[in-house]
Amino acid sequence: MQDGVRVFRLNFPFLTSSNLADCRQLFDTALSVRPTRVVIDLGPLQFFDSNGFAGLLRSIAKAMSSCEVRLCSSSNNVHALFQLM
Repeated sequence: MQDGVRVFRLNFPFLTSSNLADCRQLFDTALSVRPTRVVIDLGPLQFFDSNGFAGLLRSIAKAMSSCEVRLCSSSNNVHALFQLM
């Protein structure tokens, strides 16, 4: 963490109900240092189902209660989906 900014890289090619608990645990650990800003790097994420998407949104909402949150992704598909929101 530098200057209160924590970068959380989602190192999963997919996010579904099968690995959502692992992702949440890693995200909660990243937030445990109480950053003022969090950048969620969706990195290799290529696919998520409705459970994965809902879980990601819940994690983001939880983080937003205590810090600023930004998303980044090099995937055009993931980027396009978040632009619709």
